[in-house]
Amino acid sequence: MDVEHLSSVDDDLPPAKLRLRAKMKKALLLLKDSLGSGCFLAQFWAEDKRGFAQENLPYPHLCVQNSTLLEYRQLEGRKWLSGHDILDRVWTYARQFPEWTSNVSYYRPSEFSHLSDAISCGVRGIITFPIFESDQPKYCCAVLELVTMEEKQDFDLETEKVVQALQAANLRTKLLVSRPQCFNEVQRAALTEIADVSRAVCQTHRLPLALTWIPWGDNDILKLGHASFWWPGELAIERTACYADEEMQGFVHACEQLFLYPGQGAAGQACQTCLTSFEPDVKEKHVRDYPLAHHARKYNLNAAVAILLRSTGDDYIYILEFFLPILVTESSEQQELVEKLKLTIKQTCKSLRMFSEKPFITKRGSKVSKNNDKIEPAPDPDGSMFIECADNKR
Repeated sequence: MDVEHLSSVDDDLPPAKLRLRAKMKKALLLLKDSLGSGCFLAQFWAEDKRGFAQENLPYPHLCVQNSTLLEYRQLEGRKWLSGHDILDRVWTYARQFPEWTSNVSYYRPSEFSHLSDAISCGVRGIITFPIFESDQPKYCCAVLELVTMEEKQDFDLETEKVVQALQAANLRTKLLVSRPQCFNEVQRAALTEIADVSRAVCQTHRLPLALTWIPWGDNDILKLGHASFWWPGELAIERTACYADEEMQGFVHACEQLFLYPGQGAAGQACQTCLTSFEPDVKEKHVRDYPLAHHARKYNLNAAVAILLRSTGDDYIYILEFFLPILVTESSEQQELVEKLKLTIKQTCKSLRMFSEKPFITKRGSKVSKNNDKIEPAPDPDGSMFIECADNKR
């Protein structure tokens, strides 16, 4: 594995940029040693006066002597200079979590601006990491990209090496850390029941996959009556309450590495609307709207339905997302199967209930009238909208 130093004129760089450049160089030199004989291209992208560029960064890149990976690097630089659209890795600046794929062919041209170049150079796996300086943890100062000609199931080992190299260079990246296992007894019981429900539904209707998404807010599961209609939180899966065929385990692993936000995918739509949400084909979604779309294409997933459940004991909210069999493509068949799924859920649930209709949206402090058919708004100093069910007998 060799390290190449690109020449550059540093006259116009302020001291802070020079210090950042030195840190990046150190990180890449450490990666050179830790990644061993793996065939990788590593390169930093950062912001300059014209936008995001690679050509203005004289940081070393490392790889086994491989002419096609070097060609890919050159093609990337030329294409940016030709005024091509903003690179997909800019996403990382906005999302601030690593973005990866086992094979670039699962992307679409509108999702990865260098797709044709990558394919022509034999590129397969790519992962991009947002980079932060330790004293500015909220400002993404650059993106580190690892490129390989190998189709990788995941980048877990490489991610560990990157984190170690960045820490040694006084830099950091942002990874999704699992929520602490701080579920109370009622929540643990609910998740155990959800796992049983997911298994029963999937086995009864021969579904390949069921995911349990938990809407988190302020370090706890959101409750009915405390969830904001414009809630800006995130959805994370709870693997112990998921059900997956053996061939779908890789997709579940990809889900564990990111959040969904309200409106993203079937689960995000269900969270945003408080209604059952249906996607006829998740593969057709743009990655911007469903960050798992390219993984869904790899596993040939099709339709998905997300159903909200609430615990009758404490009103905590859970979202079950079921993926229909890939051969069920006709709209009428899909809708018929969804109704059967709902029936099975109702028959299997004990302490959980489905949302049968959209709950009333009220302000914090609103009161429900005695006959449960009116909501009297109360003053709300912060103006936040909160979900409250006017009829809990469902």
